[in-house]
Amino acid sequence: MKSPLRPAIVAVLFSASTAASAAAPVDAYNEYLAARIRIMGTTRAIEPDTATFLAQFLQTPASPYSDLVEQPVVTNTPAWNEYLAAMQPAGAADGDAALNALRLQTGLTKARPGEEVTLEPTAARDYRGREAAANAIKAGIDPDIFWKARDMSGSAITAAAGYALALQMLRDAAAANPPEDYARMAIKPDVLARYMNQRYPDNIPDADLRYLTTWLRGSLDLRGAQMKGTAAQRLPAAYRLARVAAAYADASGYFTSKGYCQGNAARPGEPTGPEALENDRPLCFIAATDRGVLAWFRRQLRLDMSGIPMHENPHHGLANLARLIGVVLVFMDMASFIETADAFVTERLATHGDIDEADAQVASERSTRLSCRISP
Repeated sequence: MKSPLRPAIVAVLFSASTAASAAAPVDAYNEYLAARIRIMGTTRAIEPDTATFLAQFLQTPASPYSDLVEQPVVTNTPAWNEYLAAMQPAGAADGDAALNALRLQTGLTKARPGEEVTLEPTAARDYRGREAAANAIKAGIDPDIFWKARDMSGSAITAAAGYALALQMLRDAAAANPPEDYARMAIKPDVLARYMNQRYPDNIPDADLRYLTTWLRGSLDLRGAQMKGTAAQRLPAAYRLARVAAAYADASGYFTSKGYCQGNAARPGEPTGPEALENDRPLCFIAATDRGVLAWFRRQLRLDMSGIPMHENPHHGLANLARLIGVVLVFMDMASFIETADAFVTERLATHGDIDEADAQVASERSTRLSCRISP
């Protein structure tokens, strides 16, 4: 059964992001695929799978550290021109802005200090490390929320990341809307206050934790990204969530004294291909793409879930962590696949009568086959 809070929370997430950036969220990939469909038809438009799509935009798509293709071949096609025309009313001033919106929404950007992320002089101290700061700041998490969620979640850094993101979105929504609208928009700043003032995780009201979990689910439901505003406001929630967990991993330190980064790149000698994710090893997260960090996050989710006793009392803090991780796992397994986005977009287009339902069904069946192949 869906929570009655969820539609209200999705609405407030939309309105808060709009207020923060002075522009409505835009689903860049939706516009990109819709443009391709208008030019070449549905069957050809959805033909590229995730690997094919990434090969057009990343130099080494199998690597979590891949650099961008500066000028993808697809930007010199009629479909791309159609995409640019659709993006201009949404706030894309030029071709670079439209390309960057698509890159950001599909997880192709990094978190390197001085490049994608600006660090204030106190940032490394606030987050206990340069790399931790860069990841947390790209995700848009305030230091007090960052550490409180960590303290309340024990060793389960993926659950801590989920609560941190939910708390931050709640704080941002409260700041972006007048208090007289809080009740109508399901904004509960008292939940934030109780959480931030709590010293013992088992004493956090179960209703508050369920509310925060609903916020997180609502944010993961939103596929649009911002054309303006901070990097965090423009980054989809799935990638924000993965970045927060990476920040926790960096802040906790590693068994190797040298860490995994040298400057803004992976330390020499560290694997940089797909094997970089083997054996549940960390990455140099600031040098990794958002997609690369998300791939690590999915593995970390399962590690955290395996460490939580499932027989605990349902009101116990560990059970709440397990519930949050379970909710996130459903979304994150499919978040980075283009096939999933294709199914979502074509279903929307069919609902609006822009394409035949039969064409949308093709994309849906492809996404379903993919989800069945993903290991639990």
